[in-house]
Amino acid sequence: MKQVRLSIACLLALWLSTSNSASIEAYSVKATMTDQNPDDSANAHISEIVRLLIESEDLAGEWDAVALAVILDGTSYDSSGFRYRADGKAIPIAPEEDALYDQLIAYRDFEAQRSGKAPWKACLIQLDRKANSFDLKLEYDDPMRWKITPANLKDMREALRP
Repeated sequence: MKQVRLSIACLLALWLSTSNSASIEAYSVKATMTDQNPDDSANAHISEIVRLLIESEDLAGEWDAVALAVILDGTSYDSSGFRYRADGKAIPIAPEEDALYDQLIAYRDFEAQRSGKAPWKACLIQLDRKANSFDLKLEYDDPMRWKITPANLKDMREALRP
């Protein structure tokens, strides 16, 4: 497993400053990405993944943290996760925005080409407003590592919490 822990300062600052994550304006995110080193394609992919996730309909309600587990199999995907409220309640999510998964596939293919390794099979995205953090964990061997099922729902709800 590879873990990418990035501080995408401008994007997170913008995200944290909004009371409703869906209110983030696209032009601000694009301006943030143009400030990056043109060779830093990984950050551009990741910034877009974060933007698409926080603008998804599943995050339109109240939340302080998010965990989304995604299994990528070729060009298809399976995802599930939680948005966590300040009162501790975990609300199940499964964003349906194709653009998010298209961007994840593009990032997976980019990383495979850049590293010369086989593509990763699953990822775990964690956002935490209080900690001002974003974590992206990549799984190369076990695509079921973070899979949420009825049998493990209660355990995974806490195990995935940022």
